[in-house]
Amino acid sequence: MRTHSVIIVVFLLLSFQKLKAQDTLSIEYADRYTYQLYLDANWDQLSTYGNNAISRGIDFTYLRLRLGYAAVIKKNYSEALKHYNHILNKDKSNETARYFVWYCREFLNQSEAANYNVHFFSKENTNKEHLKKYKIKSTGIETSIKSTNDTDRGNAYYTRAFLTTQLGWRLTMSQSAVMFNQQISDKFLTQVERNDSIPIHQKEYYHLITYSIDHHLQCKAAYHYLYTPFNNIIYHNHLVMLGMKYYGNYLNIQGSFLFGKITDGSFKQFDIQADYYPSGNLGFYASSNISFRQWESDHQINFKEVVGFKVNKKLWIEANTTIGKFSNHVENDGLYVYNAIDPNLMKSGITLYYSPAKKMIVQLGALLEKRESYFTNYIFNQQSINGGITWKF
Repeated sequence: MRTHSVIIVVFLLLSFQKLKAQDTLSIEYADRYTYQLYLDANWDQLSTYGNNAISRGIDFTYLRLRLGYAAVIKKNYSEALKHYNHILNKDKSNETARYFVWYCREFLNQSEAANYNVHFFSKENTNKEHLKKYKIKSTGIETSIKSTNDTDRGNAYYTRAFLTTQLGWRLTMSQSAVMFNQQISDKFLTQVERNDSIPIHQKEYYHLITYSIDHHLQCKAAYHYLYTPFNNIIYHNHLVMLGMKYYGNYLNIQGSFLFGKITDGSFKQFDIQADYYPSGNLGFYASSNISFRQWESDHQINFKEVVGFKVNKKLWIEANTTIGKFSNHVENDGLYVYNAIDPNLMKSGITLYYSPAKKMIVQLGALLEKRESYFTNYIFNQQSINGGITWKF
């Protein structure tokens, strides 16, 4: 009889625990409990309990909103995007989710993807954040000086002035004017007159348009013209870039196709790029790019890696390296064109970005390139010091 009583008590205790566990995982309980954690500003416990509830099938809009806000407070903007985007995938008109997707994208330096969401803002939120549909977004200048240990290659000077304009919540336009100057000599350039003294005064124009299709997808189109004189020979180079970019939470992926003419030769380049934010913010981030390129009968593959981290609120650092030989190569949505006659064997650099004021960014960097002299096997180094300033409106 005593044994039966013990069995009954144990059964009742287990049943009670089971009912209690079910209760703590019900929508009603999860709503009450996470709301109290939200009021208590207990962000860690809210994140732990809320994500556990979702993994067990308890999922509703207010839970996602609270989890998203907890992630924002903890400065994990990618985690916040995961929850807010989940809401928008079911309810595109949820303005709270729209507002915080905009907020998180801005803190991840993804302003064009952020702007798409402003279209759904109330007038009150738009005015509160002082947002304008049409405006000049930024302007600035960057410059660099390049020197080599090859006496046949003089110092090179690069200068770019740029202007970015917002033409609506979905459309952004960026334009650049570029000057590149260098004096070289090369006896193997037999088709060039006075090849012992060849002044290069290259002029360029670049135009990029980005259009946001929705809060995840963006399309891009760019045109780059280069006027390249070599004494008696003048090259008119035209390049066009078409691309699509998907903005995820922790991972963004872009594919692009670039085609045109460089030095009177047909040119094609395919790029696949992935941007990753493992900490959910700019505390640490990385970007990987693979390029497949065809120029005349030459085929080349290059891999570029960029790693960045934030030192403090005003300073962050990026390091980059490009692996693989190339004689013609295009980077950053067709903006930078490496069309020097000397093939590049390796390229690595580091750049510091400093924000002395809210609307100003100053950059300073160094770049080292290992190059192979045109038509020979002679290897030389080229060092660059670059700087710039950007003003945001």
